[in-house]
Amino acid sequence: MKTVFKFMVIVILACIGRILFEYIDIEVLKNFILKYENFAYLIYILLWSILPIFFFPVLVLSVVCGMVFGLEIGVILTSIGVGINASLMYFLSKFIGYEFIQNHLSKKHLKMLETNNEFFTILFLRLIPVIPYNLINLAAGFLGYKFSSFLAGTLLGKLPGIIIFLNLGVGVTKAGSSEFYVALAWLVCLMIFALALKYFYEKFWLKFK
Repeated sequence: MKTVFKFMVIVILACIGRILFEYIDIEVLKNFILKYENFAYLIYILLWSILPIFFFPVLVLSVVCGMVFGLEIGVILTSIGVGINASLMYFLSKFIGYEFIQNHLSKKHLKMLETNNEFFTILFLRLIPVIPYNLINLAAGFLGYKFSSFLAGTLLGKLPGIIIFLNLGVGVTKAGSSEFYVALAWLVCLMIFALALKYFYEKFWLKFK
């Protein structure tokens, strides 16, 4: 009965996320934040803290932040949001339980997170944006990672991606300018780096850690 309840929790979260993704886009988020300008910082942090729980794409949030707040303030606000959300997801995973997720995650994904160096593993995986953000949050909790190692690895590992996606948001406001094309170039570089790092991790690191 508990397993059915936990499964229903995940299904409900995913369904809400699907609805949010259908009706909330970059323009909607941007206009909502700007509408309440006096509370814009707080609203953005709350959005980042809550929306990814429902599997809402974090890329959209970062791009919006770049458009509204710029790079410098955006890095601070997004890092706060990432820290809060990752913490919530980490403790949510403990509610769902390891036994449940063991039956619903592939052995490959579980093996990726089995390690003697929790901080470095989280840091490494966070540098690979093609690995789902929520997968790392949930699996770290399931596997009993030390919270301080998980949070520190998350904040440091997400920083390069945060900067690049915020920069993309800044560039979008200047479409056709040199800043826009530089932002796209950095995004392409990040994707190439991520794929190369993922290949290295699966091909070599998993064998020796």
